[in-house]
Amino acid sequence: MERKEYLFKTLSRTKRKDDENYVLNAIWNKANNLELMPVTQQYVRCGSRWYLIDMFFPQINLGIEVYEAGHNNSVQADLIRSDEIVSAMIYDNRTDYDEIVIYTSENDINNIHDQINASVNKINEKIKTLVQPLHWNTHEEFISIVRNKGILSVFDNITFSTITQVLNELFDYGRKGGKGPTKVLIPHKFNKDYSVWFARRNIFINDIECAVSGWINRLSLDGREIIEFEVDKKESAGDWFPEKRITFLKYKNNLGENGYKFVGIFVRDGWTSTTYRGDIVNARKYTLMHDCVDLPK
Repeated sequence: MERKEYLFKTLSRTKRKDDENYVLNAIWNKANNLELMPVTQQYVRCGSRWYLIDMFFPQINLGIEVYEAGHNNSVQADLIRSDEIVSAMIYDNRTDYDEIVIYTSENDINNIHDQINASVNKINEKIKTLVQPLHWNTHEEFISIVRNKGILSVFDNITFSTITQVLNELFDYGRKGGKGPTKVLIPHKFNKDYSVWFARRNIFINDIECAVSGWINRLSLDGREIIEFEVDKKESAGDWFPEKRITFLKYKNNLGENGYKFVGIFVRDGWTSTTYRGDIVNARKYTLMHDCVDLPK
């Protein structure tokens, strides 16, 4: 996505929250640095829970939280939430993650602007500590970085729009782009023990779980298990083998874009029973083996 379009979309995501919208846009504009990448409503997985950081700057590992009126009665819960986010970031190797909290409900506009200015000063101080000059990487630059490392991690913030893009940019398949049906399970080009899997995550419409292309793929909240079944085909639990799948899950990101994101290497380890719209069904079960994958040199 081109930078202008990205900024227009991400900075408009808070428009239904007056306090948050005002503060975050003020911080971004006062920072006045087009190499600084903001992410609004950044998901963070903390065990089985999900939290949202109001604004996150991944290049400097800094989060901004706006505490509006509703936070006045949840001080203890906010402290726990903050601790869990910091712990999750440490697990993500972001050991220098820092958080700024801006309080709006009990403060006048002058005090709020004092907090905004202090936040911008802290952002600029963190930018000064970077070893390399601040730079907003394009998708192509992100790919170059992970290819040079030789490893793609579930923590790398890279989304691919098509299956062909994943295969060519990461695994050197040299496929031509085109329309029409594409296999979602493809043998690995360099290692016959693995397949590359492009799973489409289950979706919910009016709180009702719906299949995509006839299949349900449920990723557990902790990201460590996937169960899969075909909704129009009742399968009996039978023999299976421990196939290993380099897994890309198709989902909708925070900006409303559909894309494939690497979620880990999963191995099939049997069958499990689950329910779907009131019926008990057999489902294939996959367990996370690794949260990164080696890329060809």
